[in-house]
Amino acid sequence: MSALRPALTSRSSRTAPVTRRAALLGAATGIVGLALSACATGGASGGASDAGGSASDGGASAGTVTVEDNNGTHEVPSPPTSVVATDNRLFETLHSWGVTLAAAPRQLIPSTIAYRDDESIVDLGSHREPDLEAVVAAEPDLIINGQRFTQHQAKLAELAPDAVILNLDPREDQPLDAELKRAVEQLGKVFGKETEAT
Repeated sequence: MSALRPALTSRSSRTAPVTRRAALLGAATGIVGLALSACATGGASGGASDAGGSASDGGASAGTVTVEDNNGTHEVPSPPTSVVATDNRLFETLHSWGVTLAAAPRQLIPSTIAYRDDESIVDLGSHREPDLEAVVAAEPDLIINGQRFTQHQAKLAELAPDAVILNLDPREDQPLDAELKRAVEQLGKVFGKETEAT
């Protein structure tokens, strides 16, 4: 994390001051990079079938796990059969774990992550022009909601009443690094990737 600070500081002296959102994004990228390097021995191709789209494809045994997010405690199907993700801080982690997404705001996904060009993933639009109704086609049992899509949580709950919605956004009163780690650890429980998440 300390390596990020000089880069952010020197860049901010040339441009506009670093906003909390930019700092969050930079820190998230660093945490995700650390998480990915920790699971590099398993490799993305080695885990692609481990946490995919259904309980029968080699993931953890079917059941539920207890997960705590910003809104309380939830029983989440593990592994979930249809996953929607809107929190763009988590796409790289989910992809490295081999998680199959049913829907996501694909245009917000970096081009370095295969989800962006995967036509089988229902596109939920962007922050400015979300297509929330598209979530219905995905029939999710889990929605990982976050960042600017958090404002649409009530609508997502209305459109997918049977889905568990997790909001793992960093809480304002907690250290950012601990919050990003918490998000990855909670998702590690859901997808049977607890070792990779630590």
